[in-house]
Amino acid sequence: MSTAASWCAALCAALAYQLGWAARPHPGLARLSSRPRTTDRSRVVARLLAGGLGSLAGRRSAARRRTALVALADGLAAELRAGAAPRPALEAAARACPLLPEVAAAARSPAGDVAGALSGVGRLPGGEAGGDLAVLWTVCEAAGAGLAGPAARLAAGLRDEEQVRREVRAQLAGPRATAWLLAGLPAFGLLMGAALGAAPWRLLVGPTAVVLVVPGLALEAAGLLWSRQLTRRAERG
Repeated sequence: MSTAASWCAALCAALAYQLGWAARPHPGLARLSSRPRTTDRSRVVARLLAGGLGSLAGRRSAARRRTALVALADGLAAELRAGAAPRPALEAAARACPLLPEVAAAARSPAGDVAGALSGVGRLPGGEAGGDLAVLWTVCEAAGAGLAGPAARLAAGLRDEEQVRREVRAQLAGPRATAWLLAGLPAFGLLMGAALGAAPWRLLVGPTAVVLVVPGLALEAAGLLWSRQLTRRAERG
């Protein structure tokens, strides 16, 4: 689940809990027997919030893994150029990257599957460069070719990709902020109305709660998810 989807789902669940489920039920809705109990509602909200935090942590972990692989390729090239053998060079470079202990362990053992360890990293989010390093290692090991030059060129390419990714992310920061600002305008309007003494909350906890709150939250979620998809397509492009 994407970050926007996770936080939007958590926001919808929390607002529905506060404005709809926690309010006194309308007589016309009292016959509905499918309302979750308080403990069940709290668990749902907690799980959605945890999902949003987990998605954000996953994105940060992927970014750290990309940075670690660039450092690994750079360190491997530097060690090889200094005269180290391929396995000790990879072990020394991997030891400097706390996120890659399995690569260091495979390089430390003479019978360790280095290509397999790098391929395993390549299957993780943000670790795509691990697969490229695995291919380089396999080809150079089979052909007996030098690994320093290809590793240095791979590191340079990874740095260029990361630079492009940062530039695209910076360009998309404005549209993302605009989408979240527009999504927050209804809540700001409610707060302004309450400050002026109009008491708009009465419409959200009375008989019209289902008619107003549920479609409103659905439209908010749809708008945020649509904006998220547009920005993700731009990032992939």
